[in-house]
Amino acid sequence: MQEEKFAMENASKERSERQRAAIVSLALEEAIIIGDVPMAFRRLTKAFSAAVKVDRVSVWRLSRDAAELVCLCVYDVKERRYSDGLSLRAADYPNYFYTIFTESLVSVYDAQNDSRTIEFSENYLKPIGITSMLDAGIWINGKLVGLVCFEHIGEKRNWYSDEEAFVNTAATIAVLIFSIASRKQAEEIIYAKSKEIESYLNIASHDLRSPLVNIQGFSQRLKNQIDSIKGLLSGCDLPPETKSSLDKIYDEDIPKTLSFIFSNVDKIGTLLNGIMQVSRTGRSLMTIKKIDMNKLINAVIVAFNFQITEASAKVEVEDLPACFGDEDLLNQMFSNLIGNAIKYRDHSRQLCVEISALTEINKVIYSIKDNGIGIEQKHLDKIWTMFYRIDSATPDSGEGLGLSVVKKVADKHRGKLRLESELGKGSIFFIELLTTDFQEL
Repeated sequence: MQEEKFAMENASKERSERQRAAIVSLALEEAIIIGDVPMAFRRLTKAFSAAVKVDRVSVWRLSRDAAELVCLCVYDVKERRYSDGLSLRAADYPNYFYTIFTESLVSVYDAQNDSRTIEFSENYLKPIGITSMLDAGIWINGKLVGLVCFEHIGEKRNWYSDEEAFVNTAATIAVLIFSIASRKQAEEIIYAKSKEIESYLNIASHDLRSPLVNIQGFSQRLKNQIDSIKGLLSGCDLPPETKSSLDKIYDEDIPKTLSFIFSNVDKIGTLLNGIMQVSRTGRSLMTIKKIDMNKLINAVIVAFNFQITEASAKVEVEDLPACFGDEDLLNQMFSNLIGNAIKYRDHSRQLCVEISALTEINKVIYSIKDNGIGIEQKHLDKIWTMFYRIDSATPDSGEGLGLSVVKKVADKHRGKLRLESELGKGSIFFIELLTTDFQEL
């Protein structure tokens, strides 16, 4: 009796060790991390077949209308091969489909005769020799989306409780694989749409610039022609009243109109340049490397030396940890933020800018704090939007592009931005960047 108990304990311990080893190996599996679904399920089915010492492990996906199960991957231990594509329709196997929706775990000793699985006997179980089954549902947000199946060939098999728990672990890992793949797909769609928008912006900027140049050129020609007419009329003997009216038109009305045209042409040109800058930022290929942020910030401050001196500003920089990224893009990002601090300073007090950082796991959060004019709370969620300006009437309002470029750079670096600000007191911009190498999305 003691020997039998010892043997059972050893067997249980061995099963636990195999199961633990399988989970550890999958935790480090690159295919799962990057969302490569076909390869991830190949790794899962093979690892779990070895862990449970079962002949076949498969993963199935339930159709949106719940009418069909499609095999994404099955690993056959004896044949040492993977296959997929088999489908099971609810209309052909109603009892089994009812079971998987009503039982979270389907543990079957005699699969060929059990009422829940007997429907598979003639066409599936007997031809392959499957005698026992252990299935767990893959549930996401309360909805059944698929199954993980353990299938035993040979003498009927009673499933241990740890094995039943283990098939649920397999289902949980399958949820993770589906979730990562869905996120990856969403990222790819967003990236494609972003590229499409950037292409439209590029084309629109190019197409708009040509008529803009024509407007500017013909306006200048019109000005020259009016000056010529004015010169010709100056030698004519005109009634005082007529001469006074013409002088007003030539000296006030026409220059005012032309000035309006020229200023708006310049404004549109500035906007087009801004659009092109945002577009180029989005399209530019990154050279990702470890960045000495002390060196980078010092270069930015040197570039702003004249503006800082003119504003009598004080800039304090703490020792900054390194991060990974594209040096040129990060220079652009921090230049925009420091430039904004100078531009939107409070002229009633000396501008003070403090640049510091906080290191966390795999990331660093840089902060740029100023005591400028600050921003009202209602604007905080909108300032990253292209062309958004808090007060377009003020001369320093800009074109609303600087922070949209900052947002674009942060997104390309898989970073995050956050802003805390209070009107009349100042702002703090937080920039979260990675401290480990990464691939551009």
